Order: sequence, then C-alpha cells, then structure tokens
Amino acid sequence: MLARTMARYYIGGFIGGLLLAALAALLWPLPEHHRFRSLIDVLPNGGRAETFVIRWPQDRLELPGDFLVGDRVARAAALGLMVLEDERDGRVSAELFRLRDSAGNVIGVAARMAIAPPAGARSTTDWLLVIPSRGSLALRQLDSRDLAARRISRGGASWASPALDDSRVWAGRSRMTASAGPVAGMRGSVLHGNGEFRGMTGRHTETWTVDERLPDGFARGRILIETEMQRSSE
Repeated sequence: MLARTMARYYIGGFIGGLLLAALAALLWPLPEHHRFRSLIDVLPNGGRAETFVIRWPQDRLELPGDFLVGDRVARAAALGLMVLEDERDGRVSAELFRLRDSAGNVIGVAARMAIAPPAGARSTTDWLLVIPSRGSLALRQLDSRDLAARRISRGGASWASPALDDSRVWAGRSRMTASAGPVAGMRGSVLHGNGEFRGMTGRHTETWTVDERLPDGFARGRILIETEMQRSSE
C-alpha cells in the first residue's frame, strides 16, 4: 500500500513538473540569438562577397587540457590551441576563435585545422565558420608556407606556439597572404555549407595583418577571410 502511494506521488510529481516546465516556457520563452545585419556585397556575376574577421590574440578561445588521441597525447596551451605531432604523419594543429563580421561584431566561432605533412608536402588548412543565426561554412586551402602551430622546447620547457606569433613568418612585413590555392590567384575554395550557406561554393582569400608590435616580440593583428560565393545551381 505504501509503495503504491509513493508511486502515485512520484508519477504525479513528474507529470506536474512537466506541466510547470511547459507553463514556464510559455511565460518566459528562451532568448533568441541576436542577429546582426549581414554585411554582404552583391557581385556583378550574381554571386556575393563577405569578409569575416578574427582579431588575434584576443579572439582565441581556450581549449581543455591534455587529452588522449589514439595512443598519443595532444597538449593544449592556455592561449587556445592544440598540437598533435607524429614523426610519420607530420603535425596537426587546431585553434578556436571568435568570428566577427567586417564591422567587428562577434557573430559566431571559427575552427582552424592546419596540417603540416612530412617534409616535401604542402601544408593545408581547413576552416569551419559557424554562425548560429545563419549556418556554417567549410573552407579549404593550400598554405603559402607551413602555417600549422608547432611545439617549441627550450631549457627543459615545452609549449605550443601558433604560426601567427612566429617572427619567421613575418620576416619584417606587416601583411601576408596565408592562402596559396588550389584556386587561381592564391585563393582557397569554399566547399559547402548549411543553413543560409547551403549549396554555396566559391573561393576565399586568407590574409594576416599586423596592427601593433608589442615590446615582448609578439604582435596584435587580424585574420581576414574574404569570400566570394554563389549557389552551385547558378
């Protein structure tokens, strides 16, 4: 008898909780993601151009600590990147960033996966741009040089260093085109997307610029991802 009474209370409480949750959802609806006006230029050929911006290093997002990938340990630095090295397969690095529009508004996140194969092969980069209110966009490019992050060991210490902070990449210049193909004109390719970007293909250019050089040898700057897209049916 006691067990039956407890079961009624349990079922009644569960159903009452569902009703209260539904009522709360009606009275206090979940907030919608704020959408900034899309800054898109229409091209003469019927396509569209849009520029995405990443400010570095402040737009880097932190990753979790060490974790196991297969039988190898991938180490994540506090500055927000992961480097996985293998003597046979080369080096892979992953970074996460806030993604902005050309006006500087944060509109989503961007994931960069750079692959530096063993010597003699071309470094490549894949980008995934995710904009919650619009969809996601996948990009791929050949790199103008080895742009994957690397692990540096010095004085018994080891840390991950992004290519953006490597002085050898800049070599006294303040602007560099990071993409180098496979599309003509040192442009990468827009592979596909979903949501608003479903069916989109085209090309993109990734450019790095330095805005300020700091006394400690590092710099502040921007990654510009300039896209030209059209629907594959056009």
